Amino acid sequence: MEEVYADSEFMTDSERISVVLPSETKKALEQLCQIEKRSISNFVYLLIQEAIDKAKAEGKLP
Repeated sequence: MEEVYADSEFMTDSERISVVLPSETKKALEQLCQIEKRSISNFVYLLIQEAIDKAKAEGKLP
């Protein structure tokens, strides 16, 4: 599956993280990613970016 990134900065300056999930959560995530036609990496990136954008809009982050 081809990864599609929301912005070009992600592709040029990226770091890896690890996440531990319960088995059922991972299965549900895989199903959702398949429905959305996104890789797990890209889908999780978008979720994190949305959370960061929301925190900035609420003044929690600069």
